[in-house]
Amino acid sequence: MKNILLLNDFSPEAAHALAYGQMLAAHLQVNLLVWDIDEPKKATTAKVLVHVAAKNSTIHRPTSAATSKSVQHSPVPATNAKTLQLMETVNKTVHEIVLEQNVQLIIKGTKSIFSQVDEFASRVLCTTYCPVLLVPKDAAFRPLKRMVYMADLRYCRYQISSYLRSMAHVFKSSYSIAHISASGLPEPEENYAISLFQKIAGRRNDGIKITFNHIKERNVKKAADVLINTMHNDLIAMAYRRFHFKSLTDQQVQVAGTDALPVPLLLFPS
Repeated sequence: MKNILLLNDFSPEAAHALAYGQMLAAHLQVNLLVWDIDEPKKATTAKVLVHVAAKNSTIHRPTSAATSKSVQHSPVPATNAKTLQLMETVNKTVHEIVLEQNVQLIIKGTKSIFSQVDEFASRVLCTTYCPVLLVPKDAAFRPLKRMVYMADLRYCRYQISSYLRSMAHVFKSSYSIAHISASGLPEPEENYAISLFQKIAGRRNDGIKITFNHIKERNVKKAADVLINTMHNDLIAMAYRRFHFKSLTDQQVQVAGTDALPVPLLLFPS
């Protein structure tokens, strides 16, 4: 991974995502590029960054309202971060920025992983092959220890599994695939499900052990709650606009106790 691009709309969520992106870039030892996609909103960013610092005193947060100053004064080590200048972005599409800046991950702040992807992030996913990491405002600042790919194994994508496997190798974290049958499809027989998993997992000598969870719960929000609060996963990955994503962000389906799951959601173009 060469560069991480953070989409900054100067919202409180963007301020939180900036601090999270600095932590992530430091551990991955990559560049963090900040793209200001909106006008600053009167000191909102500064207030939120101070609030984040108060909540997590073990990691000092930048307190400047200006993104460029936040980047320059970041105490996170080994993070090569900078704000993209106007001349680098003017009259350019998201796709062009991703290609020119060698971006392999995009980060954007969001109120909750239940939120619908906004127009800008949706455009990124629809016009590039670059995954987008949505960071909710309650996401904890800690290295990734457990990651899970939520999918129906019959439609599980090797490219997504390979990407997560690479991240797991860097973070020395565990990685699992959680099978949840898509709507209208029957549950696969156990041996068949295991054979599908083995094809996706493959055999590599990289020391990464991929585990398989056959989840019978059909309600994706309830399943996500179990994956996070019971199985303690730090990140959920899935394909954009597939069954699981639509179910997870369906505002009509309410599940008690799961209003704001505090983990990032990694979306891959479908």
